[in-house]
Amino acid sequence: PMSHPPTSNVRHATPGDLPWMQDVLGRAFDDDPVWDWVLPPGIPRRHDRISTLMRMFADAHLPDGEVYVTDDRTAAAVWCPEGKWEIPVSYFVRHAIPLLRAIGLRRTPSLKVLLDVEKAHPKAPHYYLALLGTDPLHQGKGHGGRLIRPIVERADAEGLGCYLESSKDTNVPFYRRFGFEVTGQYDIKGGPTIWYMWRDAR
Repeated sequence: PMSHPPTSNVRHATPGDLPWMQDVLGRAFDDDPVWDWVLPPGIPRRHDRISTLMRMFADAHLPDGEVYVTDDRTAAAVWCPEGKWEIPVSYFVRHAIPLLRAIGLRRTPSLKVLLDVEKAHPKAPHYYLALLGTDPLHQGKGHGGRLIRPIVERADAEGLGCYLESSKDTNVPFYRRFGFEVTGQYDIKGGPTIWYMWRDAR
């Protein structure tokens, strides 16, 4: 049982949620080791750049209907249903200029990492947790769990697995509480580690 009582309901995100989602997710990933590697602390407009990328990511998956937020605007999760985890190339083409502006031309090696991580994506049918972030001021209050539990329960009912990549070692035990286990890892050359985590249907 959770030590904190639920303080917010979970609902589907709408396009109108994107402005605050990008800010919350930008803050949530501010100290993330992979984002520190992609956009090192101290570079100009760092929070804006991370936030822009988070917004693009959430926006790209909104049409699939599995992006969720808490009513009190403290947390958001981007889930992808079976077969929908890849962002279409056409989306990247349409948003190429803001994407390159956010990452910066010198940081293009990070795009190779993204491609390598994509290659490791499981082929078995599954729900994919692409992004989960809680405002740092509200972490540890159970918001993340409320954005995970309904989908893993649905996956169980449908007999589907769930998958995610953890970019922070301290998040691995958190995801284990929901039945995810480490199945492999990707060590970025001269950078941090990404852990691949899979959850079997129960």
